[in-house]
Amino acid sequence: MGAKPIVLVYFIVSLLNQIESIPIKSSPPISTQNSEIIKVVDPTLDILHRNTGSGAQCSIFDINCGNAKNFVISSEEKWENFYVYIDPEYDETERIIIEVAAHRLSKILPCVKFRVWSKNSSPPLLHEGTYIHTQKTGSGCWSHIGKMSDGPQIMSLDTECIKIGTVMHEMIHALGLDHEQSRPDRDDYVDILWDNIDFGEEYNFQMVNKSKTFGVPYNTNSIMHYDSDAFSWNGKPTILTKDGDRIPFLRELQESDVIKLKRMYDC
Repeated sequence: MGAKPIVLVYFIVSLLNQIESIPIKSSPPISTQNSEIIKVVDPTLDILHRNTGSGAQCSIFDINCGNAKNFVISSEEKWENFYVYIDPEYDETERIIIEVAAHRLSKILPCVKFRVWSKNSSPPLLHEGTYIHTQKTGSGCWSHIGKMSDGPQIMSLDTECIKIGTVMHEMIHALGLDHEQSRPDRDDYVDILWDNIDFGEEYNFQMVNKSKTFGVPYNTNSIMHYDSDAFSWNGKPTILTKDGDRIPFLRELQESDVIKLKRMYDC
């Protein structure tokens, strides 16, 4: 890659909201055997992108409405190969943001193979397995929970969604985690103000009693937690801590998020 693209990448990344640094064991070197290296998007990120050769409308920061599982996924719904196809409608800056988000998650889960098809490549027609297809659907930011059946699995990332924290939020949904405020112990830590929630959006605040917490304490700062203004119809808070404090909009990965992902994947 020439000097100009590298300077561009440094400039773009420096403008992004940086996620809090958490000590995470680096991924092992990626073997090139039986795979075709198709692009090194950003040498500053030390990530290779390869080609192996062979929902319902929901509101922003939401999951696909018909697939809420909240940390309860089977082994078949876990990813061994988290491959991402970025639709050609995204510009270069948007692509870099999506790739950076995937890279950061790859450092957390070295037991999962993260790959992104390059700009001028696409999944083979006979591609075996499931892969993420990011699209601008016009319906906001949403993802299915866990891995679906073979073929493309749509992840909606409209223009307003293209921020590292938001893309990671949706990718973590795809990896199998639901919202923090859906945990069965959430009522011990937060209060839901149902009267302030926009009509039709109440399902976003439903608690799932059979979900797993992986022994990780509740965290209102989780990248998977709503802020106090989420889905408010009247400007009043929809969710507050038990002390009555507002929950800020952070979208930053927390150590508790990392631990849950690692425990879910035994990674």
